[in-house]
Amino acid sequence: PAEFVDVVRQWQVAPVGWMVQEEITTGTSPTTFSPEGLVTKGQIAAFLHRYQGSPTVEVGLAGPECPDDALS
Repeated sequence: PAEFVDVVRQWQVAPVGWMVQEEITTGTSPTTFSPEGLVTKGQIAAFLHRYQGSPTVEVGLAGPECPDDALS
């Protein structure tokens, strides 16, 4: 991913490129990915949500509703 000036190690290039191509991530800024940075639970949740095609999530008082087949 040429747009990220900090993705410089060979082992980072293909996975980060795939995440950008699949629109799972946009990086931590327009020019950085921060491959050595920590990832929050919120960021991981966003990655997984985008990976699944940004499915509709209904949030009630008890929390998000998860379809029965989502865990299979």
